[in-house]
Amino acid sequence: MKEAVKEIILGELSGYDKDEAENWFDNAENYSCQNGCIGALVYYDDTEKFARDFHDEIIELMEEYGANPMKANDMAWFGFEALVPTLKDDVLDEIFLSDDEMEETKDKVIEILEEAKSEKDGNINQQLVEILDNIKSEMEL
Repeated sequence: MKEAVKEIILGELSGYDKDEAENWFDNAENYSCQNGCIGALVYYDDTEKFARDFHDEIIELMEEYGANPMKANDMAWFGFEALVPTLKDDVLDEIFLSDDEMEETKDKVIEILEEAKSEKDGNINQQLVEILDNIKSEMEL
């Protein structure tokens, strides 16, 4: 269930910058996700399928938290929302570069740019294009 929730969250955060993603987690943790902000769990059919697919894991979470028995829709939301805080760091780390990684990437780009300036090597230029494409996607440019 943890991987399924993570994939749903990754889909929801597509196109978000880091501040927006952190705000999404804060809102999910403080105000619930049942307001329609999770596209994969908008309809009862979706929440009921989620509850069926992960029934045993949700029951374990309910027991862990001392939750009372509930209907499938509520079980789905309980299971989803219980995992959101546990996934925050993993999801943010997967989407965004850390400060150290950003610094490493900038240093690598500068190094390749300097090489590209001194050599007219097509291989270096291709490496530069690949790295810049990765940076753009990581920075959501």
